[in-house]
Amino acid sequence: MGGRHHELSCRTQHCSYEELEERCDAATAGSIRTRESLRNTEQRIADFSLLGKQIDTYRKLKPVYDRYKASKDKEKFLRGFESEIILFEAAAREIKKAGLTKLPSSEKLKVKLDELSARKTALQAELQKIQWEEKKYDTLRQNVDIVLKNLFRKRYKQTETFIRRK
Repeated sequence: MGGRHHELSCRTQHCSYEELEERCDAATAGSIRTRESLRNTEQRIADFSLLGKQIDTYRKLKPVYDRYKASKDKEKFLRGFESEIILFEAAAREIKKAGLTKLPSSEKLKVKLDELSARKTALQAELQKIQWEEKKYDTLRQNVDIVLKNLFRKRYKQTETFIRRK
């Protein structure tokens, strides 16, 4: 895309060292932004997966919890279903913490996870492309640095030789 065009223009035409540095910096900044977006997307996937498990637990154990609330001898019921009630209450807290007032369907959660997975895949491809571009610009800058260093040495030697002759 645009980055490749700039790289080719720097290789085939004259561009200033400052322009080359700007392109290197832009590629690095793009890489950082894309990595950050990728990390955020991966975190959202993990969060949604966990929330999905909490919702599944909530739905599965809601009938047990309803029976517990309706029972006349709560202590006896609790002794028989303590782990289920603890799991249900923990799931309910997490769902409330997530700000959900209505539970989304399993299909909606799957669609959201699929969207996030597609975004992750796209970001991974983008990051790979940006890293390739970043590497190319960095190599180009290193090559220019070597050429400039050699030119400087050559000119320095010429100047030194000229001064000695005088």
